[in-house]
Amino acid sequence: MPGSDHVLSKGLLVDSGAGAITLGQALKIAASGIALPEQPVKVQVATAATDLIIGLAGENVDAVKVATGKAFLTVHILGIAKGVAGAGGVTIGARLKAAAGGQLVIATGGATDVVVGIALTAGVANDIFDVLLTPGARSS
Repeated sequence: MPGSDHVLSKGLLVDSGAGAITLGQALKIAASGIALPEQPVKVQVATAATDLIIGLAGENVDAVKVATGKAFLTVHILGIAKGVAGAGGVTIGARLKAAAGGQLVIATGGATDVVVGIALTAGVANDIFDVLLTPGARSS
């Protein structure tokens, strides 16, 4: 399996209520993430196809560190990154959306589906696979 080749990654603060985060989970900006301009953006795991995805987790962060409110995480925003396949798996070339637990599943073409990227390798549920990130895309 090819490795990650991300063009843009950024260290972002994990929302203290987010729980553990694992490599490849889809992330969104937390509701508490933009209170004041001088505060850093906070992220949490995406859970729905309509979540606006900022990127994929580039590393694991345990729940104890997250709970401190001081845990930063590498977020891959653009390029090729690792994702976690959800129920039903993924096929090469499929457009992907977020699902429960930040996993990625094949986008169904719904008007509100936010496409995270395109699968570059195939995988079954819970597999780590390569994703070409396509920020801001919609499935239809």
